[in-house]
Amino acid sequence: MRHRRSLQRPESILASRSVDEARPKRSERVPAFLLRRLLLLGFLALGTIGGEHSRGAEVERTPILERLTPLKSITGIIRSGYALEAEVRTIARCKSGGFSCYERKRFPRIYRIEFELEDTRAEGPTIQRSRQARGTVLLALPFKEEDLRAFDQTMEETMAALSSVSFSIPFGGTRSWFSRALSAYAGDGAYACFDDGESASLIVLTTEITVDENGEESTSGGMTGVAGKNAAETCSALDTAASGIAANEIRTMSLPRLIARDEILLSAMGDLPANVSADLLVALPPGAKIEQGPSAPGIASYSQSRISANGDMSDRYFSETIHDGVFTRAVAAPGDLSPLAIAGRSWIGRWTLRHSEQRLGAAPATTVLAESSLLTVLLPIRPPTPLDEDGQPVDVEVADTVAVSLDTDAFIEDIAMDLGERSDLSTTTLQEIVFSRPAGLDETHWILVACADDGTAVYVMPPSPASSRVTNAQAFCGEAARQLDARMD
Repeated sequence: MRHRRSLQRPESILASRSVDEARPKRSERVPAFLLRRLLLLGFLALGTIGGEHSRGAEVERTPILERLTPLKSITGIIRSGYALEAEVRTIARCKSGGFSCYERKRFPRIYRIEFELEDTRAEGPTIQRSRQARGTVLLALPFKEEDLRAFDQTMEETMAALSSVSFSIPFGGTRSWFSRALSAYAGDGAYACFDDGESASLIVLTTEITVDENGEESTSGGMTGVAGKNAAETCSALDTAASGIAANEIRTMSLPRLIARDEILLSAMGDLPANVSADLLVALPPGAKIEQGPSAPGIASYSQSRISANGDMSDRYFSETIHDGVFTRAVAAPGDLSPLAIAGRSWIGRWTLRHSEQRLGAAPATTVLAESSLLTVLLPIRPPTPLDEDGQPVDVEVADTVAVSLDTDAFIEDIAMDLGERSDLSTTTLQEIVFSRPAGLDETHWILVACADDGTAVYVMPPSPASSRVTNAQAFCGEAARQLDARMD
């Protein structure tokens, strides 16, 4: 006995409708240029399958999505500032020529530049950061104002250009730069202190004025290195003068040292003619069916479904949906699918999910930690049984052949875009996306089979969410895998 479809929907269906209507179309969610970044041009060259496919072509494994997550990274940090018009007691040249005397001097600026190396580690949801001091540079400069401004600009540009790897050595590798930069300015009594945390060394910039036999003066500059107690005392005085100053912070671009790499690779082949004889189409399992008709007036979309037995798809899955003005009623039941229907009448894709860790730096290495796959098979089926406006089946003559058209570009792009928005990349997530009405399947009616690594398989009949087990998964999926592997390089 056939039952009339009721237009009265419970509140649960209304709630499902609001969610479905609020969901934006996938094509509206992401700009087109991002789609192109996710997919390689090799798949875009496949075009629409349906009479223009290439039989016997070799299959390659093509990257569909790649996600890099830093697990360990280093960042260089520079904090710099200066004190104005500070007077300090510094070591000075004695009349005898040596540097063992002291005097009090006033400097227009005393700089303090600190270097740190920040190590960041990600352990699951936890981010841990630690810092290591990489030395402090103290400068006492008696330069003219215009020279100080020029020095500031040059130093800022130099510090901003440092890379994180430079901080593997003290002072970010800038010690020689400071020596060269200071020697470019005229003046006597400039001091540069380099404290690496264990010891301090001091450089004093000196200027010599000599008069030749003709009475002409010449100026020459030089640098004198001071170590030990004398250097420590002057560095301590400079450090005290520059303490408590406001400092600007510069952070270098983080440099990954260990990254997690998640990849999704697709190996696919399509042997789909433009038309398939209705007698050669795969038969649905006993008890499975799909029916379609016009939606009731005023109902944009809704969805309701129920699963008999214990909800594990061990029995039947019933669904009713309205999408784009089309009412679909489907029942999925466990059953066999003929492996003989695969050859010459299917699209087969193996989605490989690979999780690895890649160590960067002087001894790079990649370690694959996990790899899993999902084999998907698309098979054209007979058109759904038509329904009239009251939801009753209509007897129509079945055509001898069924036109086949699969837009592989749209199909792969849609799945890749959804994967790119998910935080969890797993075969479970992939199957959920593949079963959620991906684009490219609208012109032909399909049964879509997903074969898991554990030897089980589930099928769905788009656009209905109704799905159930393939009871001969080993035979069906084994044949699909055999045909795909035969085309692989």
